[in-house]
Amino acid sequence: MEISKVIKDRRSELGITLKEIADKVGVSEATVQRWESGNISTLRHNRIAKLAEVLDVHPAKLMGWNESVISPAEQRMLTTYLLAKESDKAEVRALASAIDRILGLNEHANE
Repeated sequence: MEISKVIKDRRSELGITLKEIADKVGVSEATVQRWESGNISTLRHNRIAKLAEVLDVHPAKLMGWNESVISPAEQRMLTTYLLAKESDKAEVRALASAIDRILGLNEHANE
C-alpha cells in the first residue's frame, strides 16, 4: 500500500486533521497534504518515526513493507533506528548517521 493511502486512510479512521498531524510531526499542514496526495512520496527518516507514532501504525507500513515478512526483532530494530535519528543525544544520532553511511542511505530525501 502506498504511503499516501496509508496516511489518508489512517487519518480518516482516527478522525484527525492534517493540521493535527502536522503539529505533532513538526511539519507544515501543506507538507502533510502533499504526503497524503502523493505529491511527496519519500519521507525523511525522522518523519517516518513521528508519523507512525501519530497514526499508530508500524513504521514498516509507512515504508510500504509487508509487515508479515519482517520479524518482530527487525521491527524493533527499525523503530529504534528511526527514533535514534531524532535522539537528543549527539552520540546516538552519530551512530544512526554511521548506519546511514554504511547502508548508503540518502540523507537528503524529501520531506
